[in-house]
Amino acid sequence: SLEDLGLAGTLRQLVSVMETSSTNIAFSTHGLTNDLTRPASLALFRVAQVGLVNVISHARAQKASVRLECHDLHTSVIIWDNGIGFDANSLKPASRGMGLRNMKERMEELDGTLEIKSSSEGTTIVATLPKTSRPPTS
Repeated sequence: SLEDLGLAGTLRQLVSVMETSSTNIAFSTHGLTNDLTRPASLALFRVAQVGLVNVISHARAQKASVRLECHDLHTSVIIWDNGIGFDANSLKPASRGMGLRNMKERMEELDGTLEIKSSSEGTTIVATLPKTSRPPTS
């Protein structure tokens, strides 16, 4: 899907597949993603995929969203839900679920970051990757 639809199209398709009768999921995008490397696109897609699985499996959310934001220096995927949340600060690295650990490792492998903010009013996950430098044009 990534090669055929690009990151934005693949995320839109993921949101459509993951939406349930009890959880409405919106998708939005800002900026162009056609200059992302395949590893960057795949890492951001996997983070969104795991994030949405967690929303559906654990959050008890009625609403969620995935936003793809592309800027000059970085690209971010933001996953938000209005579910029950969890105490992200109390999770020790060794006790984190495989999904959260894998998300963090994917971002770190590409010099990116993963931020998780959660409360009883919901959770926001922000996965950010720097844009790689392009070779100079002659």
